[in-house]
Amino acid sequence: MVPIVCSVLEEDGISGGEAAMHVLLTLGILNDENIIFLDERLTRVLVDILANDTSSELSEMCLELLHGQAEDENAKLLLAKAGVCELLLKLLEKHGPQCNDEETRSILKVACNLIVLILTGDDSMNFLYDDSKGPVYKKLVEWLESFDEDLQITAVLAMGNVARTDTHCKRMVEQGIHRKLLKILEKNGTKSGDIRCQHALLSALRNLVIPADNKSPILADGLIDVLYPMLEIPTFPVVFKLLGTLRIVIDGQREAAISLGRREDLIKRAVEWCSTEDHPGVQGEANRLIAWLINNSRDKQIALSIIKYGAVQHLVGMLLAQHALMQNEAILGLTILTRICPAESEELLIKAGFGRNMCEFFARENLEVHIVLNALSLLDSVLQSDRLKEHLKSCGLANACKILQLHINENSATELQARVTNLRAALGTALGTNCD
Repeated sequence: MVPIVCSVLEEDGISGGEAAMHVLLTLGILNDENIIFLDERLTRVLVDILANDTSSELSEMCLELLHGQAEDENAKLLLAKAGVCELLLKLLEKHGPQCNDEETRSILKVACNLIVLILTGDDSMNFLYDDSKGPVYKKLVEWLESFDEDLQITAVLAMGNVARTDTHCKRMVEQGIHRKLLKILEKNGTKSGDIRCQHALLSALRNLVIPADNKSPILADGLIDVLYPMLEIPTFPVVFKLLGTLRIVIDGQREAAISLGRREDLIKRAVEWCSTEDHPGVQGEANRLIAWLINNSRDKQIALSIIKYGAVQHLVGMLLAQHALMQNEAILGLTILTRICPAESEELLIKAGFGRNMCEFFARENLEVHIVLNALSLLDSVLQSDRLKEHLKSCGLANACKILQLHINENSATELQARVTNLRAALGTALGTNCD
């Protein structure tokens, strides 16, 4: 069928004939059924129709077809190699200023979305980026300063898609892309700002701060000061990206972690989000941010703020998170907290059910050895308190340790066996009880 369609379109498409309209409608039906039919010849024919710009109706139908086909990874690369993005960039710059009514603006948005969709494919993105030398990438960088909001958001979304590897992210920061993004965000970082733009900007910045080499320069260019006012934004998808960006950028950056963590209203706001039931992602990111602030700052003032605003219960709850990574973050955070503020955290740990959660944690199967070792270090710290020793005994921690030892592979965890044995002995000796 596709060869016949191509023949009709080659004959009638550029002139905008009725036959071309009919075959495009037929392809539209297949498109709606998620059937992938695009090949090189058909791509070339559709691109020719778009390039000739004869009929706005035909152009719109071609765009819709290409957009539907671009959901397929192979089609993304096919479209990238066929020069679809270059053509769309040219057409958007040509017609964009005239797209003032709802209908033409809607077509413009389809074209913009198609560019972004093509860039979501790994192979197509790499092809168009071309080590930062690709004409599509260069033009999109220019669009970061466009006065047309739709073109600018397209550019921001494109930057987020390109920033998917450490190599790309480092190169982009060297080029100062982050400064352009921060400049846009500074103008849009309020409650009244465009949510789609905020989300796109934070997604791109979050990716850019992942490589360790990028954190310092992006922080030096004012990331925290630009992001901070966004704490007032109530929109959960934006909050999710905001918290993630702040969490990632302070990793290994003690000075930044201290600067951020000493802003008490941030701690207060984050703790509020720790208990939200409306968006599990925001809840998880808020909990992780609290843990990362204490883990990276190791600062008493921040530890006291975390205690003051009620974050201890959330860190204790995080011990039973579904993901081992989050469990470990909570363990490390509580270890530092109990060492910096032993007296201040004592009562709160008991109220939060620390002993019960530790017992439940140890009862889980397939625990990772390094996480259990970290948990034992936390307990070593906590056992300095007589009240917490009594609390742990009353919760049955000694028995939980005994069960844990049954789960441990003796060949691969000799140190772990010894540490658990020592903990059981410490519990028994300290409390005058027998663990066996």
